[in-house]
Amino acid sequence: MVTKSSAAVAALVLALTSAGASAAEVLRVDVSRVDKRFSVSTEVLVDATMPQVFDVLTDFERLADLSGSIEESRVEEVVSDREWLVYTRVKGCAFFFCRSVRRTERVRGRYPCELSAVLKDSQDLALSNTNWRLSPSGDGTRLEFSTYVEPGFWVPGRIGARTIRRMVIGAVVDSMEAAEQRAASAAAVSAMRGSQ
Repeated sequence: MVTKSSAAVAALVLALTSAGASAAEVLRVDVSRVDKRFSVSTEVLVDATMPQVFDVLTDFERLADLSGSIEESRVEEVVSDREWLVYTRVKGCAFFFCRSVRRTERVRGRYPCELSAVLKDSQDLALSNTNWRLSPSGDGTRLEFSTYVEPGFWVPGRIGARTIRRMVIGAVVDSMEAAEQRAASAAAVSAMRGSQ
């Protein structure tokens, strides 16, 4: 079972929703399942600047805006200006198998190019580790996302890499399109404020 985005982007890897077309482009999706552990890595071009993408990914209170599968998200503690404890409750489904996953992660960031999330507490996951790397690409951003997750519960064997890969492709495009839309809205508001 793939959970979140984390964070995000989260990640970023579940059945997500979006409100319109944009230029998000999936360059690569790799998925594997070994025993209970799922690994996912993606590379996406996003039509927004690195700071804009970073700001959207670290707007932890609004992660549900990026993903219909994120039922709840909040900052439990601001450890420093570069580190947060973030709680998420995510619902994921594959075929007829659905599960809500609750977790608290220690998220660390290096503005505007890097985020990492490590599982701190969860009754639903045995382990989870997620990384986001952002780099400039033309007028946009190249986002590299990787995660590995080991559920603390039974997952049917037929939920394999191909099923997860199909879910990830749709989820990544939808979430990055939502991120692009939010970044464009923020840029428009900033431009309006600057012209006043």
